[in-house]
Amino acid sequence: MNTTTMLIYNPVSGRTADKLVLLGKAVKKLSSGGRALLVCQTSGKKDVERFKKAFSEEPGCDEIIVFGGDGTLHNVLNALIRSGKDIPLGYIPMGSTNDYAKNLGINRENALKVITARDCRAMDVGCFNGEYFSYVAAFGNFTDISYSTNQQTKNNLGYLAYLIEAVGKLLELKPFHARIHVGEKLIEDDFAVGLFTNAFYTAGLRNRSGIIIDLRDGLLEYVLVKMPENPRDLSGIISGLLNENRDNEYIYSGSAKSFLIESAPMAWTLDGENGGIHERCEISVLPQRIKMYVSAQS
Repeated sequence: MNTTTMLIYNPVSGRTADKLVLLGKAVKKLSSGGRALLVCQTSGKKDVERFKKAFSEEPGCDEIIVFGGDGTLHNVLNALIRSGKDIPLGYIPMGSTNDYAKNLGINRENALKVITARDCRAMDVGCFNGEYFSYVAAFGNFTDISYSTNQQTKNNLGYLAYLIEAVGKLLELKPFHARIHVGEKLIEDDFAVGLFTNAFYTAGLRNRSGIIIDLRDGLLEYVLVKMPENPRDLSGIISGLLNENRDNEYIYSGSAKSFLIESAPMAWTLDGENGGIHERCEISVLPQRIKMYVSAQS
């Protein structure tokens, strides 16, 4: 049976000139060596079901390459797991922050080299009320910026677009009351933001919670930032994050296999995409569930 690479690309992600040049290189490289190349384009919200069907109906496909941002990877990841296929996934990052690519030691310059080296490792995956995520589930202030920021602005300004959007929301901070069960422990408070991650990088920034992170250890890390009541509180939060102080009175952090979150209806973000509004959320980890091509230096 001939081997087939399926290349899935997002025509919206990234600057047009850079994207077309790199896409051309990817097509040439991935179709060399006698491999068949099947190219598919993303189209929107129905991508998960469409790609799930495509993966199931293409028996010769033995690897999938994503050419897009973290949102594209999120949809392909869900489609691949739901299809039941156990084949490697490669990533050519074309988004604005490319958080998950940073976690794997991948960037636009080395992505094709990483893929053709085919150094494959099994990585943990998160599950949020039945939907899978590669690196983060989040609630609270600023967490909607990645999908609420205009796509053209993101293409033109990159990560700077997120910073501009965040500055505009600084005066709109609001508390999110939640009961969070971490194993046998209950944490109840008013939070500014809550993150459940399997990542060194989130929102373009390195995780500074002070937690030792391993993307393959069967654990998710959590960082829960209390809602500041005054400038002193805000200063304490910033200081705690910058100094990686896990004993900070304003921040709860740690690692666990599963979580239960109860709250009033609350908006969530999954891998930087709209995760919907939920009152009860079950978050768990699927240890080493997905095979990813990673940089040898990661």
